[in-house]
Amino acid sequence: MIKKVITRAILVSLMVSFVGSQSTWAQTSPPEQQAQSVSQAQPTIEFVRPHQSETVADYPLHIQVKVSNFELLPPVQYWKRVVDPEDAAKGHIHFTLDDSPIYATDKTVIMLGKNGGRSLPLGKHILRAELRNVNHRGLKSPVVAEIAIVCKRADQGDQKSSSSISSTTGTTTAAGQPPTQRMQQIQQLRRQINEVQQEVLQLQSERQKGQNQPDQP
Repeated sequence: MIKKVITRAILVSLMVSFVGSQSTWAQTSPPEQQAQSVSQAQPTIEFVRPHQSETVADYPLHIQVKVSNFELLPPVQYWKRVVDPEDAAKGHIHFTLDDSPIYATDKTVIMLGKNGGRSLPLGKHILRAELRNVNHRGLKSPVVAEIAIVCKRADQGDQKSSSSISSTTGTTTAAGQPPTQRMQQIQQLRRQINEVQQEVLQLQSERQKGQNQPDQP
């Protein structure tokens, strides 16, 4: 009888220990799994090139980004019906340069060419990449990468030096003409003006003489 009581007590103790360990696992595992799931579900995007404050000369701009935890799909038309939920981690990328039109694509490596055939203006520009869902709307928690680039051309310094020299010496040059040729043209125009003035004075003198002469009987 005593052995049966002892055996039963041991079995009860083992069952309590087992239930306690299961309870502890149930309390600790879900938060860890949930944190891991949340970490995997957060989309990210970052620029690979160009780098922050990188100097460029002009278009084209070679751009590369890195996207994580987000499925890239070809952009659809705005009016097309999409069945995927808007909070799903799938969509495409919107690239913008300053106030330029949006470039929507599922590619992480692109090349931006000249906008309307115009060169990239000198100075600072903001390059932006944003993850968008399949309906072109932003994610509930916006995922954006943004860097600044600087446009500077090699002939910019030469133009400044030439302008500085011209302002210092007081020399005025026409496009494509050296100062000596320009001065010769100015002197020639002055001679022509003097000749015209001389002719005008001569005509005025002859007219005045004709008015002063008495009428013949």
